[in-house]
Amino acid sequence: MKLIIIALLLVISGLNAQSQSLSPEVITTVGDYFTNSYASLSITIGELATETVSNSNNILTQGFQQSQYFTVDIEENKKNGFAVTVFPNPTNDILNIDIKTEQNLNTRIQLCDENGKILIDENIKVLETSRKYDLKIFAAGLYFLKIKTDNDYSKTVKIIKR
Repeated sequence: MKLIIIALLLVISGLNAQSQSLSPEVITTVGDYFTNSYASLSITIGELATETVSNSNNILTQGFQQSQYFTVDIEENKKNGFAVTVFPNPTNDILNIDIKTEQNLNTRIQLCDENGKILIDENIKVLETSRKYDLKIFAAGLYFLKIKTDNDYSKTVKIIKR
């Protein structure tokens, strides 16, 4: 009988227990919400991007909000006499790479997709050069540009192809 009473008290106390309730919420650095009679727009900046699918009228982003984001690569200070600038990023078609160096170096340029498949692999000797790569033939997505020299300089840049 005591066992039944104890079990009943545990069940009743469990029904009265309160727990934390969470509503969907986003913590970001910048954002706003706009609405009118036709539509509503919620903007957040500073979230991670997972995957975005779009067509001419709609954008669907998996789990996060970022319908349009722009990144710019800034020319870095020369390291070991070598500097690389990659632009524009994101790009629709042409990717420009400016390489500046104080010595004639063997430089390897590789463009890989997000699975690691090498799409462009080129060895060049550079003193100061600009390279242009036509990315029209590649699908929209995330790519990695790897640049490595003889003197142990290496840089990897994430490229967004629209």
